Amino acid sequence: MSAADRNKQPVRSNSEITVLAVDDEESILSLFKDALLMEGFKVITTTDSYLAIQHVAEKDISIVFTDLFMPELDGFEILKRIRILNPALPVFFMTGKGSLQSIAEAERAGISGYIVKPFKIEDVISLIHKLLQK
Repeated sequence: MSAADRNKQPVRSNSEITVLAVDDEESILSLFKDALLMEGFKVITTTDSYLAIQHVAEKDISIVFTDLFMPELDGFEILKRIRILNPALPVFFMTGKGSLQSIAEAERAGISGYIVKPFKIEDVISLIHKLLQK
């Protein structure tokens, strides 16, 4: 076995991945939950920003997708609190109101990436699979 083979991390199966989706639109959360469960992922959804932070603190979350514009805490505040709890956790913003300024601001804040609504759920699934390969 070569050194490169020994250093490779084992690829996690979908059933080992827990995705947290945070959005104030129930339809987005339903789309996430239905599609990702069909792919074999564990999925937690919430419309409550504070509950999302609690999930990150208490559960083994693998990746977070959060709406940028939420009623309680916006995406930036959610990101800030997640970074305190788990600096390496991949966090992606979802926004229908994406502007170049907010995207640049998000990248400076340490966001892993973003998706613009409306999006194709297949693109989200592809993004998760790419993260798993890293």
